Amino acid sequence: MIELKYSQEALEEMADKVDLLEYASHSVDFVKHVGSTYYAVCPFHNEKTASLAVKSDENFFHCFGCGRSGNIYKWLMWTEGLTFDQAVQKVCNITGSDVNDYVESEALAFLKLLNRLNNPKKTKIPDRKILDIDKDYNQKFKDEIPQEWIDEGISAEEIKKYEIRVDPTSNRIVYPVRDADFQMIAVKGRTRFQNYKTLGIMKYMNYHRLGVLNYFTAMMQAHDYIKETNEIIIVEGLKSVMKLDQWGYHNTVSAETSTLNEYQIELLVRMHIKNVIIAFDKDVSLKKIQECTKLLKKFTNCYAVIDKWGLLQDKDSPCDQGRETWDILFERRVRI
Repeated sequence: MIELKYSQEALEEMADKVDLLEYASHSVDFVKHVGSTYYAVCPFHNEKTASLAVKSDENFFHCFGCGRSGNIYKWLMWTEGLTFDQAVQKVCNITGSDVNDYVESEALAFLKLLNRLNNPKKTKIPDRKILDIDKDYNQKFKDEIPQEWIDEGISAEEIKKYEIRVDPTSNRIVYPVRDADFQMIAVKGRTRFQNYKTLGIMKYMNYHRLGVLNYFTAMMQAHDYIKETNEIIIVEGLKSVMKLDQWGYHNTVSAETSTLNEYQIELLVRMHIKNVIIAFDKDVSLKKIQECTKLLKKFTNCYAVIDKWGLLQDKDSPCDQGRETWDILFERRVRI
C-alpha cells in the first residue's frame, strides 16, 4: 500500500477523536486504575502482571515491560497488524471521517513550512517535562561501559562523551534524549538481550513520553562542527554517530528513525546548513530518502549515502563494515 502524506496536526486531530481507553477495553481487561491511569496485562508480550498503562487524560499507552507505547495508531498497528496508512484509514472509519480530507499535498506542506518559518511563535511545541541530568539520569542509571559496544569498535571515550549508562533493571543501555535547545527531555534505552524478538521485548524504548520527534540525537555534541563545516550527516542511530565521530566525522547526528519528519526538516532549514547528507541503513531505499527530502531540497543541497556495490549487509548502517567501507560510500554519495 502506498504511504500517504499527512500533516502532524491532522494526525493528532484524528487521534484525539478516538477514546483509546474505551477502544482498548474491547481487547484487554483493565484490572485497576490510579487516577486517570488504567492498568492491564500487556497483549504485546507474555506476562502475568499488569504492566500496560493507558492514560485516559493523555489518550496514550505505555508498557513498562516491553516498552511499547504510543497513541491509537500504534495500538492498531500492534494489536491488529495494520500498516500505518491502514491504521489512519481505520481511525477515519471509526470517527466517520474521510481520509482524503487529511492528505496533504506537497505544495500545501511547503506553504505551511514557510508560514512556520516566518511565524515561529505559531509552531506547536509538545508539552514536555524538562529533566535533571543528575537526579533523573546519573543517579538512576549505572555508570558502566557496555562491553558489547567496545567489541563493536566504539571507544570508552566515545561512550563517555555521549553519556551512555546502563539500566540493570531492564537490562538496557541508556542515553539521554535532548531537545533542540539541548535540554534533557527523556531517556532512551536499547535492550541488551540478543533474543529480544523471541522474548517479545522492544529493541528500543523511551522512558518518558516525547510526542513529536522535533530534534536530532547528539545535536549537542555536533552543533559547533555543523556550523564550522556548514554540513550535517544524518544517520539512524546513536551507535553510528559514535563510530563516525571517532573517525573524525564530528558533524553527525541521529534521526532516531529511517525518515525525516516535518519538524526535523524545519529545524534543518532554520539552521541554514548548506549540505545535508542522509546516511540511513542499507534497507532504506533511495526512493524513500528522496520522498522525505522533497521539501528540504527547496532550501539546501541534499545528498544520500547509498550502497550500489554490495559493500554492506542487508540491514547495515553505512559505517557497520568499518571506516574504509564508510569512506568509499561517503565519497560516492549521490546528489538527490
